[in-house]
Amino acid sequence: MRIGIDITKALPPRDGIGNYTFHLARALIGLGCDHELRFCALAPQASLAQLRAVLGELPPNCSFVETASLGDAIDLFHAPSWDVPFGYRGPLVLTCHDLTFLTHPDFHLVDNKIHCVRAIVEAMVNEAHFLCVSRHTRNQVLRRLEVPEERTAVIYEGYDSIFGPGDRNAAAKRLRDRLDIRDSFILSVGSLEPRKNLLRLVKAYDGLPVQIRREYDLLLAGPPGWRNEDLHEHLRGRNASGNVRLLGYVDVEDQADLYRAASAFVYPSLAEGFGLPVLEALACGAPVAVSAASSLPEVAGDAALLFDPEREEEIREAIRRLLVEPDLASEMRERAVERASRFSWQRAASETVALYETLV
Repeated sequence: MRIGIDITKALPPRDGIGNYTFHLARALIGLGCDHELRFCALAPQASLAQLRAVLGELPPNCSFVETASLGDAIDLFHAPSWDVPFGYRGPLVLTCHDLTFLTHPDFHLVDNKIHCVRAIVEAMVNEAHFLCVSRHTRNQVLRRLEVPEERTAVIYEGYDSIFGPGDRNAAAKRLRDRLDIRDSFILSVGSLEPRKNLLRLVKAYDGLPVQIRREYDLLLAGPPGWRNEDLHEHLRGRNASGNVRLLGYVDVEDQADLYRAASAFVYPSLAEGFGLPVLEALACGAPVAVSAASSLPEVAGDAALLFDPEREEEIREAIRRLLVEPDLASEMRERAVERASRFSWQRAASETVALYETLV
């Protein structure tokens, strides 16, 4: 079978879908399956040379192809992001990360909503098979799009091998040297956008006891995002003690150390299709507190404290418990690594190939 895969989003800097695309592509290559993998870039600004630089040398069953040559060169196309070749008619797998552009349209920019809706229309015309990254996302596809259940599958994401347990003290030292970060901190990772619920997290932090805020900084790591004016306005006007730092984009090595050294990892998102930062934090053995919304309890299992993301007092109490109850934090660290071990990109790739084989 000849499988076309768009890997435009794998080009750096990568967002969540970009990480998914990159790691799934690498895992598919690593499987060494009998099928031919033909990688392409649907975005005109992405060149094959760039793709080669990202994926490196390819085995004989893998190649790069020009988008214009796709028509007769593939038996199936996989769209890991919201891009389908214009006019393509044939077996199609669309990875559906979430439907928040429908369920929470206020969280998205207009261009993004239009882009996602176009992809859904193309998928419906092609009678695509929806690869859903969580049961929660699958349920939304079944309910919102009325896609037949037999055209859906749940295949969980994995995490980069760089994310794993490590020496907390060594990680803290590296962070001091590279990013001037104090040893005691609360961490959240994600782009600065409304659905990440970071304003409510900062307010919850501001309500912690003064002695906790003086000891623990709140670090927000992630790209600038959009529609974050309220967050920046609050940060400019806050008069509470305690330090809130916007770290911006951090590379994966620093991100892994942040997870390892964090006294608590908090993910207060209002809506997710999967929630990769939660899995990465678990893999590094961080004590995790996470929103009880959408797919997040599905990822975290019993390895995290859950809270209502719309109630500041619940966010605050989950943070407080992880910081002042050392036995609880230690238990959460142990559960975290075990929980993360259930997810892998190798498993995701194997299940994805099995899905391809049912369609052609």
